[in-house]
Amino acid sequence: MINQSSLEVCLKDLVNSKFPKTQMDVFYKGQVVLHVFNQSDVRTWSFKLPLHEEGGIVINLFFNDRKQNNEENHQRFKSSSFSDDFILRKMHRGKISSYYLPVSKSVSLKNAANDIIEMLSTVYEIEADEPLEIFVRVYN
Repeated sequence: MINQSSLEVCLKDLVNSKFPKTQMDVFYKGQVVLHVFNQSDVRTWSFKLPLHEEGGIVINLFFNDRKQNNEENHQRFKSSSFSDDFILRKMHRGKISSYYLPVSKSVSLKNAANDIIEMLSTVYEIEADEPLEIFVRVYN
């Protein structure tokens, strides 16, 4: 699995981006398993989330029938110790369960990276030697 320092570098690239609509995408076995957004971008979305005044990031886990092992992953998420911290938004006529976690800017990127690793390990049962791909990109 990804090491904490590599993930921390990607988070730093995300939060220091000068471009709107920058996001971090984590891929596992060819599918997106987690997104991270800047709260400044999330503020512009059509639906509102309770964000921190000082800013920060928003972690997004989502589940739909097209994803591998979707039901099992979703159940592990709902049974996890952190699921109650997330805010559920049903999307695309209820076909996608999208969960959002606003994280304050006061939380260190190292701690945020460790939390993301725990989420990925718990929900997707990713083993230490399995590869992940992480991209920090700007979307139009």
